[in-house]
Amino acid sequence: MSPTKPATSECRFSTRISIRWLPDPPSETTDTIVMSVKDWYLDLRMEKETGMIDWAIAGQRIVESQDPLRVSFSHELDSHDAFESVDCGTFVSLPNGDDLETGVMPRSDLPGAPECEYEEVWRELPFREGPEGGNGNGGISWVLESDNGDISGSDREGEVQVVKTFLGRIWGTYLALRQTQIHARMRDPSGALVVKKSGAGVSARREEWESGWKEKYVVGEVAGALPSMVDGFAGEGRWKRPDLCAPVLNVTHYEEGNVTQGYIFLSPYHLTNYKDGPYIYSHTGELVWNGAEDNDFAHNFHPCHIAGHDRLYRDLHTTEGKRDSTEIQAGRDCDIHELKIVENGTAVLTTWIMTRPWDLSSYGGPASGFLRTTGFQEVDIASQTVLFTWDPADHIDLKDSNMEFGWDHYGDGLTPQTDWDFFHINSVDKTQDGGYLISGRHTSTIYKISPRDGSVLWRLGGNNSDFTFEPGLNFSSQHHVRVRDEDEGGMTISLFNNAFDKHHQTAHSSSGLVLRIDMDAMHVTLVHRYSSPRGLLVEKEGSVQPLESGNVFISWGAEQSLTEHILDGSRVVFEAKLDDSTGYWYRAWKANFTTVPTTSPDVYAMSEGIEGPTVWFVSWNGATEVQGWKVYVSRQQWGRYEFIGHFEKHGFETRIESEKFFAWTIIEAVDGAGQALRNSSVPVRTSTRRRNLLGGQTDL
Repeated sequence: MSPTKPATSECRFSTRISIRWLPDPPSETTDTIVMSVKDWYLDLRMEKETGMIDWAIAGQRIVESQDPLRVSFSHELDSHDAFESVDCGTFVSLPNGDDLETGVMPRSDLPGAPECEYEEVWRELPFREGPEGGNGNGGISWVLESDNGDISGSDREGEVQVVKTFLGRIWGTYLALRQTQIHARMRDPSGALVVKKSGAGVSARREEWESGWKEKYVVGEVAGALPSMVDGFAGEGRWKRPDLCAPVLNVTHYEEGNVTQGYIFLSPYHLTNYKDGPYIYSHTGELVWNGAEDNDFAHNFHPCHIAGHDRLYRDLHTTEGKRDSTEIQAGRDCDIHELKIVENGTAVLTTWIMTRPWDLSSYGGPASGFLRTTGFQEVDIASQTVLFTWDPADHIDLKDSNMEFGWDHYGDGLTPQTDWDFFHINSVDKTQDGGYLISGRHTSTIYKISPRDGSVLWRLGGNNSDFTFEPGLNFSSQHHVRVRDEDEGGMTISLFNNAFDKHHQTAHSSSGLVLRIDMDAMHVTLVHRYSSPRGLLVEKEGSVQPLESGNVFISWGAEQSLTEHILDGSRVVFEAKLDDSTGYWYRAWKANFTTVPTTSPDVYAMSEGIEGPTVWFVSWNGATEVQGWKVYVSRQQWGRYEFIGHFEKHGFETRIESEKFFAWTIIEAVDGAGQALRNSSVPVRTSTRRRNLLGGQTDL
């Protein structure tokens, strides 16, 4: 590992030419760079053949002696989990100007990673020109380190998960490393408290300036969420907690006074740069809650009401709140498309019925084929009793399907793994008389189902519609069908009209529709149409939600767009889009929601030294009622705490600064009336190690 040479510069940039494990010959299979700024370094070694991380390390460089030059390196971050090993090398200059490092370190490619003698040859590299330009203009060099969950200031034993992040830049080269670690605080035989660290996988980014920042390596589970020079650290100024990196919701208000207040509930998946899972945003686009803990695959995330209590519904069989949860178990495997809570204490949900052997020759498929049947069930929430089960294969003619065999993932019917998805149910609702209103995407039909025997009472749309339509009105490949009103003459429904499934198109663009069904005349008329201002044609997913304000909230599904319209559809007052190019969601919702989490506010306090100033970063994931933060400080952890100010909350994470240095802090969340909600529970120690911003402008 190459040391800094203080006589030349406070910054150094080098690569490894070869490594030799004695007595073997030297070799080099990695693309390695090490950047050092003052006393801190980042070291990333990438396998040339696989493009994967060979070793990623970062920490502090300590000069043990000058003659010979002997340097030790702390491992604050280590992909080999070698935090306790001694990493100390002796350096001598070779005739060609390279440096030869010798020492002993763990050999990770051998069982048990034994300590072995090694020789490494290092070569200093010229600094790559950066955005500040070359020709003697200098450049920017710095190293940043952040911890989330650090217990170094605690007097208590136990384990905590710590997300460790190092960022470094020397002119036109940038590195970012992140590792989730477990820090176990325990007592040694003398009774002293010590911290044992463990951690494995590291995510990394390496970027280089070439008339613009370019990605060279992006590797690891959360590499896409690491701050990037390519996108200018997008979102970094809005929320900084590394464990809660969330996609940015870019919001436009076209008519500020007509936008409905409330929270936006999203559960995006297939994200490139962030974790899949549920998120809550304010109507202005500020993050309120990040629930994407383990890359959850969550669908249709929204608040609902069960047995007199508000819940957050997520996934397809579980509704959960901040304090408890209610599980709804179907008699069969749940399908991802629907779970709706019904006012009578039941839930209707789509289910995967089974794959059936079926003679499909009459429909253009194999005689010894396989049919996929997705239906629905109604379940009593309290007792978990299945009250009703419906299977489309028992009631729908397969000839009504629009899906040809072998299209996409809908199957060719040749094997159980490629069974033919002829129906594809994607929504269920209940009518006043106890019947069921369901949507079959692959038949482009809405059905009313008898609660008595499951028979089809009527069909709306598709190849065998029982209704006529007003001229120019149609829908196909629809989603999210809902009953909005019923009377003696018929009903009003809403739906998202995709009008497109990649193989069929029935309109120039998708839209949200409100339709009036006249049961006497068996005729359908258009009440309202909600169109995208961008003319979006949405292949899959989508939803329509009437709001209490009278406006209508539309999710454009796979096109990852949201709009809010006035009731008659003539104007769009709100539009939003996610900053991730690949992610999308099944449905999206806007609703009022109030919660005080059972957790405590999170606080990070830092200072460059005891001369001050002190900076606090404060957040409380999921809290909706916080309007401000009260700050209390002390010189001692368990001493007297002095109130120094009440600061207004700004966004998901609030930055508070004082000109003075304070060693310990307790921060209290308060509501709009100044009433206390909860404090940070334990005193927070101010970090004074010069690890948060090291280096700066260099004139090299």
